[in-house]
Amino acid sequence: MSIFSPHISFEQLVSLAEKRILAEEQAPLMAHLAQCEQCASEFAKLERLLSVMRADTSRDAPQALIAQAIRLFRSSASSSKTWLQRIQAVLQFESTGLTPVFGARSGASHSRRFLYRAHHYELDLRVNPHGEAWIVSGQILGGDEGAAQTGLTSAWVKLQNATIAAQTSVSDQSEFTLPPVPADTYQLIVHLPDLEVEVSPLAIG
Repeated sequence: MSIFSPHISFEQLVSLAEKRILAEEQAPLMAHLAQCEQCASEFAKLERLLSVMRADTSRDAPQALIAQAIRLFRSSASSSKTWLQRIQAVLQFESTGLTPVFGARSGASHSRRFLYRAHHYELDLRVNPHGEAWIVSGQILGGDEGAAQTGLTSAWVKLQNATIAAQTSVSDQSEFTLPPVPADTYQLIVHLPDLEVEVSPLAIG
């Protein structure tokens, strides 16, 4: 206790619990504990903690074992942070002839089809009208390097801009269909096991 606080300080409570306070100093502190619920609660917690610590007879682990555990933990933590390379897909073909790939929407709604290439993958991308909205779908194909398509079921595709984000997984046939989105300019991200492919900007509608 002090002129600034009506409660017993933490240091005094610890000394009291460890019986390191002179007998003549204990009396006023014990009297305060009998009247102050807050200090009595803190004192009881300290006594329980000290009791558990005194009853603990376990031995410290060997330093070599501790060092090994730390190395394993760091190895696990670092392996979980794998960063995929992101590459920009290159347009190989588009079905609308002279219509610009990223051109403005024409008077009539029409379907469009694009073929992109990224590393050893090819992306067959289709954009179809769906009422007032548009549906983006496609299929991921292996390139001329003979990349196996096994494992693509863990891949996913995301279409996003500043206000909208739509995402879907890739099927066993390496196909995907995104939810309908309004006409706008987007960024398409294809997350594959060994890299990320970006199609951007992608004007839809």
